Amino acid sequence: MRIIEKILDNKIIEVLGIKKKFKFLFIGGTTFLLNYITLFIFKSILRMNDNLSFTLSFSIGVIYHFSMNKFFVFKEKKLINLRYQIIQYAILTTFNYLTNLGIINLLKFFKITIYIGIIMATIVTMALTFFVMNKLIFKKDAE
Repeated sequence: MRIIEKILDNKIIEVLGIKKKFKFLFIGGTTFLLNYITLFIFKSILRMNDNLSFTLSFSIGVIYHFSMNKFFVFKEKKLINLRYQIIQYAILTTFNYLTNLGIINLLKFFKITIYIGIIMATIVTMALTFFVMNKLIFKKDAE
């Protein structure tokens, strides 16, 4: 993470005010990779059904995503608001989970694989997630 911090400490990025967005996209990308790899393991290697594979991979990603966004992207080190943030994040995550599951199953109906479905579902929920996390969950504007 220190390498990413050094890259993002570039003055141009700071002047443009996009440091937080870059960090969010980086964490989102690594969360997506974690979800995709664990989905592959659960579905293709362990032969679990699609919905269970997605649910397990999504759950693993949620823990990583929340932690990395709280401490790395939004630099929220205080634990005083943790319960409030977890509740708000759980609501957002539930919405994202249901949206993702709906998109994946809709695309499966049209014979599109779960692997393409998770890509499409992630694109749909990404912008909303940043907005809600930035404006509601981790309100502190550190930058």
